[in-house]
Amino acid sequence: MLRKSLERLGIPCYLGGMSRGLLGSNSPIQVKQRRRDALKEADLVILAGAVCDFRLSYGRVLSKASKIIAVNRNRIELYKNSDMFWKPNVAIQADAASLVVEVVKKIGQSRLQLRCWMGQFITRKRT
Repeated sequence: MLRKSLERLGIPCYLGGMSRGLLGSNSPIQVKQRRRDALKEADLVILAGAVCDFRLSYGRVLSKASKIIAVNRNRIELYKNSDMFWKPNVAIQADAASLVVEVVKKIGQSRLQLRCWMGQFITRKRT
């Protein structure tokens, strides 16, 4: 259900080590490179179960202009290293997968239109 929900949203996804393979090797929404660039350009970043530790440079890779939604089951992990280089605009203590599935259920059949941005970003990452 999580995979279908993410695909319905159509938003670009970077997967952490424990979730590799979730979207398959040819997923049009999975982005595998230039995460730092994408995070600096993003208007909205959803940290769904991700922690701002060394893998995200303790939040330094997040743009100050981005709105950040952090979702984590663990309250300590939810706020880890916040106020150093980042701070969530919205923090939700919940299971990230369940939250994504529920959001998609509430949205219904609509799909975000990000194809133009995704195309530009994918073209840049190849050069």
